[in-house]
Amino acid sequence: METIKRSHSSFCSPPLALYSTLTPFLFPVTRLMVAPESPLKRVEDLKGKTVAAAKGASDTFTMEAFILPAHGLTAKDVRVINANNTDRLPMLRARNVDVIMLNEPTATVAEKEGYARNLV
Repeated sequence: METIKRSHSSFCSPPLALYSTLTPFLFPVTRLMVAPESPLKRVEDLKGKTVAAAKGASDTFTMEAFILPAHGLTAKDVRVINANNTDRLPMLRARNVDVIMLNEPTATVAEKEGYARNLV
């Protein structure tokens, strides 16, 4: 057991832990987006809101493990509706959800076309 603890602790050294924590913020390939006229301005505003994302996928993990906690929220503070990447923007435009998680390049296209704006 001591061997496992030692190898695990060396694997999770502070630089690696810091890198894995900051990676989603340094290399944003997934964005939280809202409708252009949405009153939501900050991540803290998501409490009680509905988010379209892929449950169990890396973008949802990023939101639940990094983005929400960085703003004082937990996964229990939002309602996640399972949706694939191509369905999320139509769901936002139809006002079926408050927030969507979009991957690149769809997020950039949605922003440039004026369909959505970044929350994060």
